Amino acid sequence: MGFEAISVGLELDSAYAETLSLLSSLGFAVAPSQDRDTVRLEYINEQFIVEAAISHGTKGGVELRIEQALCNPPAADAFLVFVVDKLLSLGPFRLWFMTSLRPGIKFDSVASSKNEVAAVLYEQVSGLRSKWQSAFGNKTGAVRVAQAYSFIGLI
Repeated sequence: MGFEAISVGLELDSAYAETLSLLSSLGFAVAPSQDRDTVRLEYINEQFIVEAAISHGTKGGVELRIEQALCNPPAADAFLVFVVDKLLSLGPFRLWFMTSLRPGIKFDSVASSKNEVAAVLYEQVSGLRSKWQSAFGNKTGAVRVAQAYSFIGLI
Protein backbone atom coordinates (compact mmCIF):
# COMPACT_ATOMS: atom_id res chain seq x y z
CA MET A 1 0.00 0.00 0.00
CA GLY A 2 1.27 3.43 -0.77
CA PHE A 3 0.80 6.09 -3.34
CA GLU A 4 -1.54 4.07 -5.60
CA ALA A 5 -4.71 4.30 -3.48
CA ILE A 6 -6.90 6.28 -1.16
CA SER A 7 -7.40 4.13 1.93
CA VAL A 8 -9.59 4.86 4.95
CA GLY A 9 -9.55 2.97 8.23
CA LEU A 10 -12.64 2.76 10.42
CA GLU A 11 -13.54 1.43 13.81
CA LEU A 12 -17.28 1.14 14.35
CA ASP A 13 -19.15 0.23 17.51
CA SER A 14 -21.70 -1.64 15.40
CA ALA A 15 -22.26 -5.37 15.18
CA TYR A 16 -20.17 -7.33 12.68
CA ALA A 17 -23.22 -8.92 11.01
CA GLU A 18 -24.96 -5.53 10.71
CA THR A 19 -21.90 -3.97 9.08
CA LEU A 20 -21.42 -6.88 6.69
CA SER A 21 -25.13 -6.76 5.82
CA LEU A 22 -24.92 -3.03 5.06
CA LEU A 23 -21.96 -3.52 2.73
CA SER A 24 -23.78 -6.36 0.97
CA SER A 25 -26.88 -4.19 0.55
CA LEU A 26 -24.69 -1.55 -1.15
CA GLY A 27 -23.56 -4.09 -3.74
CA PHE A 28 -20.32 -5.38 -2.21
CA ALA A 29 -19.62 -9.07 -2.79
CA VAL A 30 -17.21 -11.30 -0.89
CA ALA A 31 -13.85 -11.61 -2.65
CA PRO A 32 -11.36 -14.48 -2.31
CA SER A 33 -9.00 -14.11 0.64
CA GLN A 34 -6.37 -16.19 2.39
CA ASP A 35 -6.96 -14.39 5.69
CA ARG A 36 -9.30 -16.26 8.04
CA ASP A 37 -9.86 -13.25 10.32
CA THR A 38 -10.73 -10.71 7.63
CA VAL A 39 -13.49 -10.78 5.03
CA ARG A 40 -12.54 -9.01 1.81
CA LEU A 41 -15.31 -7.46 -0.25
CA GLU A 42 -15.43 -5.67 -3.60
CA TYR A 43 -17.88 -3.40 -5.32
CA ILE A 44 -17.34 -3.78 -9.07
CA ASN A 45 -19.12 -2.10 -11.95
CA GLU A 46 -18.03 -1.24 -15.48
CA GLN A 47 -16.44 2.02 -14.36
CA PHE A 48 -14.67 1.38 -11.05
CA ILE A 49 -13.80 -0.94 -8.17
CA VAL A 50 -13.99 -0.10 -4.46
CA GLU A 51 -12.54 -2.61 -2.02
CA ALA A 52 -13.28 -3.27 1.65
CA ALA A 53 -11.92 -5.50 4.37
CA ILE A 54 -13.83 -6.16 7.60
CA SER A 55 -12.78 -7.92 10.77
CA HIS A 56 -13.91 -8.19 14.37
CA GLY A 57 -12.52 -5.29 16.38
CA THR A 58 -10.12 -5.84 19.25
CA LYS A 59 -12.44 -3.86 21.56
CA GLY A 60 -15.68 -5.24 20.15
CA GLY A 61 -17.41 -3.75 17.15
CA VAL A 62 -15.68 -3.94 13.79
CA GLU A 63 -12.58 -2.71 12.03
CA LEU A 64 -12.75 -1.83 8.34
CA ARG A 65 -10.55 -0.65 5.54
CA ILE A 66 -12.20 0.95 2.51
CA GLU A 67 -10.01 1.79 -0.49
CA GLN A 68 -9.84 2.45 -4.18
CA ALA A 69 -6.99 2.68 -6.64
CA LEU A 70 -6.36 6.24 -7.79
CA CYS A 71 -6.47 5.13 -11.42
CA ASN A 72 -10.20 4.46 -11.01
CA PRO A 73 -12.16 7.34 -12.57
CA PRO A 74 -13.53 10.16 -10.40
CA ALA A 75 -16.97 8.48 -10.49
CA ALA A 76 -15.60 6.13 -7.81
CA ASP A 77 -15.13 9.06 -5.41
CA ALA A 78 -18.82 9.74 -4.91
CA PHE A 79 -19.47 6.06 -4.28
CA LEU A 80 -16.59 5.86 -1.79
CA VAL A 81 -17.97 8.87 0.13
CA PHE A 82 -21.49 7.38 -0.03
CA VAL A 83 -20.25 4.07 1.43
CA VAL A 84 -18.31 5.78 4.21
CA ASP A 85 -21.34 7.96 5.02
CA LYS A 86 -23.58 4.87 5.29
CA LEU A 87 -21.04 3.13 7.53
CA LEU A 88 -20.79 6.17 9.80
CA SER A 89 -24.58 6.04 10.20
CA LEU A 90 -24.24 2.73 12.05
CA GLY A 91 -23.20 4.50 15.24
CA PRO A 92 -20.12 5.72 17.08
CA PHE A 93 -17.00 5.68 14.91
CA ARG A 94 -13.32 6.46 14.67
CA LEU A 95 -11.97 7.16 11.18
CA TRP A 96 -8.47 7.85 9.89
CA PHE A 97 -6.79 8.15 6.53
CA MET A 98 -4.26 5.41 5.86
CA THR A 99 -3.08 7.39 2.84
CA SER A 100 -3.47 11.15 2.64
CA LEU A 101 -1.90 14.41 1.59
CA ARG A 102 -1.87 15.53 5.24
CA PRO A 103 -0.71 12.78 7.62
CA GLY A 104 -2.56 12.40 10.89
CA ILE A 105 -6.10 13.24 9.76
CA LYS A 106 -8.52 11.56 12.18
CA PHE A 107 -12.19 11.87 13.01
CA ASP A 108 -14.51 10.48 15.66
CA SER A 109 -18.25 10.60 16.16
CA VAL A 110 -17.93 12.79 19.26
CA ALA A 111 -16.09 15.71 17.64
CA SER A 112 -16.79 15.28 13.92
CA SER A 113 -19.82 15.43 11.67
CA LYS A 114 -20.39 13.17 8.69
CA ASN A 115 -20.32 16.30 6.49
CA GLU A 116 -16.80 17.14 7.72
CA VAL A 117 -15.65 13.61 6.97
CA ALA A 118 -17.18 13.72 3.47
CA ALA A 119 -15.58 17.07 2.64
CA VAL A 120 -12.11 15.95 3.73
CA LEU A 121 -12.50 12.58 1.99
CA TYR A 122 -13.37 14.32 -1.31
CA GLU A 123 -10.43 16.70 -0.82
CA GLN A 124 -8.00 13.87 -0.13
CA VAL A 125 -9.03 11.59 -2.98
CA SER A 126 -9.05 14.48 -5.46
CA GLY A 127 -5.63 15.69 -4.33
CA LEU A 128 -4.13 12.21 -4.32
CA ARG A 129 -5.53 11.49 -7.79
CA SER A 130 -4.03 14.75 -9.11
CA LYS A 131 -0.67 13.76 -7.65
CA TRP A 132 -1.00 10.26 -9.18
CA GLN A 133 -1.94 11.67 -12.59
CA SER A 134 0.96 14.14 -12.50
CA ALA A 135 3.32 11.24 -11.94
CA PHE A 136 1.73 8.55 -14.13
CA GLY A 137 -0.75 10.12 -16.57
CA ASN A 138 -4.53 10.23 -16.85
CA LYS A 139 -5.28 6.61 -17.79
CA THR A 140 -8.32 5.39 -15.83
CA GLY A 141 -10.23 2.15 -15.54
CA ALA A 142 -11.91 -0.26 -13.14
CA VAL A 143 -8.80 -1.39 -11.28
CA ARG A 144 -8.09 -3.08 -7.94
CA VAL A 145 -5.47 -1.47 -5.71
CA ALA A 146 -3.10 -4.43 -6.19
CA GLN A 147 -3.26 -3.93 -9.97
CA ALA A 148 -2.70 -0.17 -10.13
CA TYR A 149 0.97 -0.21 -11.12
CA SER A 150 0.54 -2.98 -13.68
CA PHE A 151 -2.48 -1.12 -15.14
CA ILE A 152 -0.29 1.86 -15.96
CA GLY A 153 2.51 -0.38 -17.26
CA LEU A 154 5.06 -0.09 -14.46
CA ILE A 155 5.12 -3.80 -13.56
